[in-house]
Amino acid sequence: MDYPDATEARVRVLSEAEVAEWLKERGEKVYEHEGRHWRRVAPGFLEPAHPLARMTIAQATRPTRLSWGYRATLQDSDASHANGVIVPYLIRDLDGYDETRLTKRKREALRQCLRQTRIVRLTDTAILREQGHGVYLSYAERLEVEHPLDAEAYRTMVDGWSGDDRRLVLAGLDGDQLLGYMDSFAADGTLYLGNLHVSAASFPTNITTGLYYQSLQAYRRSGLVREAVGGLHRPENPSLTSFKLSLGFEVTSVPSVHHMFGPVEAIFRRVRPLTYYRLTGSSTPDRSATA
Repeated sequence: MDYPDATEARVRVLSEAEVAEWLKERGEKVYEHEGRHWRRVAPGFLEPAHPLARMTIAQATRPTRLSWGYRATLQDSDASHANGVIVPYLIRDLDGYDETRLTKRKREALRQCLRQTRIVRLTDTAILREQGHGVYLSYAERLEVEHPLDAEAYRTMVDGWSGDDRRLVLAGLDGDQLLGYMDSFAADGTLYLGNLHVSAASFPTNITTGLYYQSLQAYRRSGLVREAVGGLHRPENPSLTSFKLSLGFEVTSVPSVHHMFGPVEAIFRRVRPLTYYRLTGSSTPDRSATA
């Protein structure tokens, strides 16, 4: 497979308006309010087009009259107005990120990965169409995905990635064998690391470490990205947290403001405590709680 090495990857950093337009192209509901862009993440509930877009308290108000809830992160200058936090896995200073941020064991794993595999930038989706669904199904089985995509739906999804420089897709290869892949994008100085799909058989190659590290390095080289988000904290999955910390992420609290219709908030707090925690940062639930 003749793909460029990941170390040659060049990335594009989007504006908030470009993210909003991208979401619209994908069929999502997007709204503009007080000069900022919001997306509907559930019927009646909105968040910024890119979730860690820092807003002023004047901007972080009810985006539409029909919304029963919303949440947004705040600028440091307005942090005193916060009524909650968002708790991501975060690298705060990506410009200084290198191997020294990894634990000793993770540095060894990275070097092993780079010796045994190739990590490349996918410039088309041919290998994903040929081998990606099998990798995805291995991932879906391992994480107990309730309704995994069938082959046709999967190929439709990845076909939408082809030729779109707004998304960086790196893949790990052993010869012509696909081990796994990761997609990501950046907006206004924030990198969002997306899907990481690897086959269970590829774990001994440490390809997960390699894909994370090379994705982070691609955006660091741009000089336009200050922080990297590796998803929201999952206290119910301590092994995931341990993995993220070993790569140099921190479990960080970002001041936020949120509002929910009272009865709905009470239901979330009682019935879906993990979801409520990820929405508001309030009351870290125990590991046995439901999502």
